[in-house]
Amino acid sequence: MISGKNFICPDGDCSHLTVRFGTEEKKDFVYVPGKRLDDGRVEVVVPRYTKPDVLNVEVSVNGEDYTNDKVTYGFFDPFLINVGPRLISPDGNTVLKMTGFGFVNSDPDQIKVKFVGKDGRKLLCNGQPCVKQAKYVDKNTILAPTFPID
Repeated sequence: MISGKNFICPDGDCSHLTVRFGTEEKKDFVYVPGKRLDDGRVEVVVPRYTKPDVLNVEVSVNGEDYTNDKVTYGFFDPFLINVGPRLISPDGNTVLKMTGFGFVNSDPDQIKVKFVGKDGRKLLCNGQPCVKQAKYVDKNTILAPTFPID
């Protein structure tokens, strides 16, 4: 969702409403159609982007002229390097420390951690995922307590 002012399409025709992600310097724009909800909101699906970067977000109601408000969006693809300790206690009092890079301090309900076995199936403890909600520490560290194992 993009918030702003005066998202008014020419002659009421919003078929050219476009959101552009990218930087003028690199000319690496990604264009996505937007949906005008009202004069102050545009709905857009964030495009896939293949590398960690922060891009400008600009809106055009005619497909030609774009805003230039210095609004940005960060694309971060976290990369996990290590998880420790290697063994967890069956009583559920182990806190896993995951280190890597590209972690973002976001809503705690949005940080998801999933462990899978060699067969590709999710690792479960007492029928539920073994890891409780993960917690952001810094851009290189995530902590996650475990559930008890029967």
